[in-house]
Amino acid sequence: MISLKSLKIGPKLLGLTVFTVIVGVSVSVYVSTKLRSIDDTYSRLLDVDASGTNKLAEITGNSDSIGRVLFRLIAEPDQESVKKSESELAQVFDETAGFIDDAASHYPGEKARFDEVKSDLRGLQAITPPIVTASLASDDTTALHLSIGSFKPARMKFDADVTELYAWAKAELKRKNDAASA
Repeated sequence: MISLKSLKIGPKLLGLTVFTVIVGVSVSVYVSTKLRSIDDTYSRLLDVDASGTNKLAEITGNSDSIGRVLFRLIAEPDQESVKKSESELAQVFDETAGFIDDAASHYPGEKARFDEVKSDLRGLQAITPPIVTASLASDDTTALHLSIGSFKPARMKFDADVTELYAWAKAELKRKNDAASA
């Protein structure tokens, strides 16, 4: 025979079991939604901000290449080698301009800063023809004086502007990463 007490416990246990299942499903749905949101945030962070920061690092690397190729151009022993180095220098300038445009597309709010960096790059590029002309004339002394007197200060400004922008981008990436982690 079934006692009256056992009939009263059954519905209570069933009610608690159903409640526990509903809470468990609700928590699972909430957690999976939250994890998906975090995953989407990190994906955007990596796609946009990390890519932009990497492009800024590539600009810095190309700045070193510009200086290296220019000084190799001055040291070249013959006109043919100088012309090859001049062509390589033009290619590095074009590549750097592309990196600046690409990085700027990741940070549309910083257009003015990227325009300044691009202006610095054009200034560097405008300084190189007299250096190339002196090197083609085998006047290495004049080429060195021009590079130290005009190219070096312009490159220092370019490097300072790129470094400042890179530091800002890294700080922005860290800030967004911290916000996404919270």
